[in-house]
Amino acid sequence: MTITTGPLLPDEVDKWFGAASVPFADDFTPERIERSKRRHRLDRATAAKDGDEIVGTFGSFSFLTTVPGGELSTSGVTAVTVLPTHRRRGILRRLMTEHLEVCHARGEPLATLWASEPAIYGRFGFGLAVGHYDLKLSVQPEMFREPRTSGYEFRLISTVVALELLPPMFENARIQTPGMFARTPEWWGFLLEDPADQREGWSSHRRVVASVGGEDVGYAIFRARWNDQGRQTVRVSEVFGIDDATERELWRFLTEMDLVEEIINWNEPIDRPFDWWLTNPRLAARTAGDALYLRLVDVQTALRSRQYASVGHVALGVADPICPWNERTFRLSVTVDGPTCETVDADPDVRVDVAALGSAYLGDASFVTLATVGRATGDPEALSQLARMFAWDVAPHCQERF
Repeated sequence: MTITTGPLLPDEVDKWFGAASVPFADDFTPERIERSKRRHRLDRATAAKDGDEIVGTFGSFSFLTTVPGGELSTSGVTAVTVLPTHRRRGILRRLMTEHLEVCHARGEPLATLWASEPAIYGRFGFGLAVGHYDLKLSVQPEMFREPRTSGYEFRLISTVVALELLPPMFENARIQTPGMFARTPEWWGFLLEDPADQREGWSSHRRVVASVGGEDVGYAIFRARWNDQGRQTVRVSEVFGIDDATERELWRFLTEMDLVEEIINWNEPIDRPFDWWLTNPRLAARTAGDALYLRLVDVQTALRSRQYASVGHVALGVADPICPWNERTFRLSVTVDGPTCETVDADPDVRVDVAALGSAYLGDASFVTLATVGRATGDPEALSQLARMFAWDVAPHCQERF
């Protein structure tokens, strides 16, 4: 039977979640479906159908994502599945190609996702743009190198208070960190809802706010559970402060809670300076992993919409067989007045595929590194110039999986 694709219809929502649950091996209870309906943008969801049966799903969020020195409208791709009975029929390629065309038409220059299988998404122009650490912090007395900073006070707050106090502090961190996206009130509500059936043996959320002189300057969200030795493991969801000192004091607070033996965080920013905070850096065991993948849907708009670390002029040839409007040479010029990006009919100084450009866009991958591994070619000086231009002081991070 012919496979059709189209917008998700209102009476197909439960079937859509049911189809998505099969590849992800994750049963959706009626209660969870109702919660998911509040989170997902079902007006942006697509279904692939074999007759009346939904055999493929595709969803996306509408995000405002921080880029170096600015922010851009972004499609946050999610819920991409094909039933195992319908693999190898081009369904995913069709869903993705159609989605990128829609993104371009509605003016979303970027698309991002967390990849369940990274090898799949490189074929569609997504490049690894953000890494993360899986952290295991062993707690010991007097483990911080610097003495305690005076003036900090800490208090635990309720969910209602958290919905009021945490968003401005998060936003302060978000606008400084490439890869982060702005949270809507609805997103905050879903984040802090904390249903008991999703805790997997952990406690409910604890939320602690740090203040100095009566001003709230940072917060942490965490859970805890007992181990077999009568001690506790704390699982951190997020820690944000207005500066490095505040984040250090929040982590000190977590390590000094009674009965805590270990602190873990599956999504720790790669530039959190534990090596400099701790008397013994080995107490912070970190396993590197891949996080956010980024795709430039509109290369020209994306290149002229971020800021750069140095001035320069480079002709950049981009290979993008899926989005032909990107398959051209762009003259990127950065002066003290800011960047411009124009298409030119000229030989490029550097050639790069769109996925590798996505890896460099937020400041993570260097063009020199990309050239070393064969993902970019061209004049060595131009490659070095691009590496200097795209570098950024703050490492990219994406706080949550979507």
